[in-house]
Amino acid sequence: MNIQEQENSGYLLGSGCLWYAIVFQAEILAIVMVAQREDIASCVEEKIFTSSDSQAALRAISSPRTRPILVQKGRDALNSLAKQKEIWLVWVSEHMGISGNKGTD
Repeated sequence: MNIQEQENSGYLLGSGCLWYAIVFQAEILAIVMVAQREDIASCVEEKIFTSSDSQAALRAISSPRTRPILVQKGRDALNSLAKQKEIWLVWVSEHMGISGNKGTD
């Protein structure tokens, strides 16, 4: 993704960020994207489990004192979904053998 695509996406990752900062932002963005999916909100399941191998992302999105706008968007999206569903944020180790976990990172 080039800088122009990043700006158009609404989630500028920044060209000068260190790699771990970009990965953190990607983990948060993935949670936002899941929480905003129409098929998730309209599914028959009452409990929604969202898993991530990023403890930092899960802690940030769960914290009421987080300032980064992307994290706030994530929390807002989850809160909106939580009006309809029971939301569970679950940490999984990247080495747990979950299919697709390592490839997704």
